[in-house]
Amino acid sequence: MSVLTKGKTMEQKIESTTNYNMFKFSDRNRKPSQQHVEDLAVQIKKNNCLDVNPILIDENNYVISGQHRLLAAQKLRVPIYYIRKSGIGNDYIIKSNLYQMRPTSQQAVDYYIAEYSLRPYIFLDRWTKRLGISLGAVASMIGNYDKNTANICNGTFELYYTEEETVKLLEKYEIVKNFMKSMPFVYPAPYKTKRFCSGFRKFMEEINQFEKFMLKLRYNWYLLDANFPSVDAWCERFKDVLRKRERKSQDGFNYINDED
Repeated sequence: MSVLTKGKTMEQKIESTTNYNMFKFSDRNRKPSQQHVEDLAVQIKKNNCLDVNPILIDENNYVISGQHRLLAAQKLRVPIYYIRKSGIGNDYIIKSNLYQMRPTSQQAVDYYIAEYSLRPYIFLDRWTKRLGISLGAVASMIGNYDKNTANICNGTFELYYTEEETVKLLEKYEIVKNFMKSMPFVYPAPYKTKRFCSGFRKFMEEINQFEKFMLKLRYNWYLLDANFPSVDAWCERFKDVLRKRERKSQDGFNYINDED
C-alpha cells in the first residue's frame, strides 16, 4: 500500500492473519454494534474486500480503527488484513470515531479527562454525576453546548463563566431540582431536560434574581401541574409564567398580570 505524504511515497506493509486473539481492544473503542457486525459479514461473504480495506492497529496490537471489520472476519473465519502503525493511540480512536459514528459524549468526556485533564470536562463530569441528570442537560446550562455533542467530542467544550460562577449557578439549579422533584407531575420531570436547563441559565443571566425564579415556581405551581402533552409544553408554559409579574391583592392572594 502506498501513501503520499508531503511529496514522498511511503510504503505501509499490509499483513494478514486468522489469529484473531492477537488483537486487543481499548476501553476507548466504541461498544461494537452486533447488527453492524452482522451486516458487514453479509457484505464480506458476497464480496470480500478486506484486503483493500485493512484495519489499523498500534505497536501493541490495539485496534485503532476497524473493530467491526475484525469481528465480522472472525465470525466468517476469513483472514483479516491490518496495518501496524507506531506512536498512535487514543487520539486516533476518537478521531476515527468522529469520522464514522461519533463516540458517546461520556466516552469523549472520559477521554479528555484521562488524557488532558481538561478542567471544563472535569467540571461537566463531576456535576453530571452529582445532579443525576443527563450530560447534555448540564452542558447546555454551563457551557458552549449547541444542541449537539460536536464540541464535547472534538475537545472544544468550554465553560460560559468562571468556575466559581459556574458552581453558584449549579448550586441554585440543584435547589430548583430538589424542589421540583417533590412536585406531583404526571410526566417526566422538566428539570432534567436540556430546554429547561438552558432556559434556567438564560433567566439567571438576564434577570439574575433566583428568589424571583423560586417564588414564581412556588406560587404558580398549580398552573404547571397540569396534563401537558409534553415536557416542551410545560417549559413553554413556565416561560410564560416567568414573563408575567405578580401583584398582591388586598385579600393576600397572588395574581398574575401581563407585563406592561
